[in-house]
Amino acid sequence: MSKINLVSDIRLQKIKLKKRNFFVTLSAVVSLAVILVVILILQGYKWSQVIILDNTKKKIAKTDEELKDYKDIEEMVINIEQGLKAINDIESSGAKWSKFLPVLEKVTPNDIQFTEFSQTGNKFSTKASGKSVQSISRLINSLESYEHKENDTQSGAKLFKNVNVDGYDTQNSLISFSVTFEMAEGVLW
Repeated sequence: MSKINLVSDIRLQKIKLKKRNFFVTLSAVVSLAVILVVILILQGYKWSQVIILDNTKKKIAKTDEELKDYKDIEEMVINIEQGLKAINDIESSGAKWSKFLPVLEKVTPNDIQFTEFSQTGNKFSTKASGKSVQSISRLINSLESYEHKENDTQSGAKLFKNVNVDGYDTQNSLISFSVTFEMAEGVLW
């Protein structure tokens, strides 16, 4: 069989060139489309990350606001716990006023009145007034000789020690004076 060429060589080259141009153009268009799609995907990812970041920042700000309320509550709870601990420390290690004051009332002569009272550990400082010097003497003797008993079957132990009176002054027919004394540990509480 023989081939007969009805189309000239130039025409064949033009057809081949058209096909090649078509494939190159198609490849360029497809490549450009792929690049555009990739750019759009990356830009969409970037925008979604920005939106996610903004939402996260809003959530953090909201949580910070909520934490401020909880921080105030936490500080209040800590203050209450510290107050309760201080009260417990006072109750367990300091003077038990509900036991001490009735004993002090019992040993104080009727004509003596305490006007000031302070305590540091087991040491007490008071200012008092009485009707006479004998009142002061009765108070000293009463404090020094008082023996505390929990019940009638036990022998008593001296509760007060180192009783000192620091001078006295007469005002309005009363004698004012200062008394310091220590309470023996382990006797009353």
